[in-house]
Formats: sequence, structure tokens, C-alpha cells
Amino acid sequence: MKKILLSVLTVAIACGSALAQTKTPPPTPTKTPPTQTAPPPPPAKMSADDRAENGLKRMVKELALTDEQKPKVKAILLKREKGRDELREKNKDDKKAMVMAMKKNNEDYEKEMDAVLTQAQKDKQKQLMDDRRKKAEERKKDGDKGEKPKGDGKTPPAPAPAPAPKTPPPAPKQ
Repeated sequence: MKKILLSVLTVAIACGSALAQTKTPPPTPTKTPPTQTAPPPPPAKMSADDRAENGLKRMVKELALTDEQKPKVKAILLKREKGRDELREKNKDDKKAMVMAMKKNNEDYEKEMDAVLTQAQKDKQKQLMDDRRKKAEERKKDGDKGEKPKGDGKTPPAPAPAPAPKTPPPAPKQ
């Protein structure tokens, strides 16, 4: 009886140690079935009226437009935005022609705005535009594709974590 018990115990220990050394593959992740809902539609493009209204709000805030200037500036902005829409549609196949037409549209806009804004407002607007151009150039130089900087923009981002060291494969049994 002792021999049988000893044999069973020996086999159990051998099987247990053999099972402990085999590596079981990690469970395969189960994918949830995709939902049958349609993807959200792309955001609607802003209308010329909306773009003009946003431009007016920004100019009121940045340039402190007077109540007398607001309707004049809004009319100029609306005219520019509607002109841009027309030029995009008219010249959608000819980029060079569109660029030339947009430059002309912008020159007309600037002349009209010069007639409405005070010298101090013109100077402030020029400074704001220069600042925006500099920021755009910096993003372009850095290879930024339009995403907003993370953090406060002053501290460098934290370094990426180092990859985990690979463990050597288990030694083959002999």
C-alpha cells in the first residue's frame, strides 16, 4: 500500500511541476461586435453669416469697437465672407485663380476696414495679425498639424516610458 501511495504521490508531483512549467498563451481578447449605428455626420460648415458674426464678436472684444462701428464692421465682414464663398465655388478647380481672387477680396476688405477703424484700432489689429502669423509659422516649423499644445506650453512634455525588458524564454526540458 505504501508503494502505491508513494507512486501516486510521485506522479502527482511530477505532473504538477510539469504543468507549472508550461506556458499557457494569454487569453485572446474578445472583440465586441461593432454597433450598427452610422458614424456621426461631419460637422456642418459655418455659413457666411455665422463667420461674420464670430469675426464681429472677436473684433468687439479685441479692438473695442464702438456701437457706431459695429454695424459697419459686420456689413464689411459679411460682404467678405460671402465673396469668399462665391470665389471658392467659382474657382474650386483652379487653385491659382482662387488665390488671386482671394487676395483681391482681402485687399478690398482691408480698404473698407481702414475707412471704419481708428488709427489705434488699426495698429492693434495689425499687431494681433502679426502675432497670429508668428504662431502659425511656429506651428508649421514644428510640424504641428493644428492640434492644441498640451499643458501650459512652458514645460516640456514628460518623456515616454521605457519599454519593458523582455524576459528570456524558459529553458527547454531535457
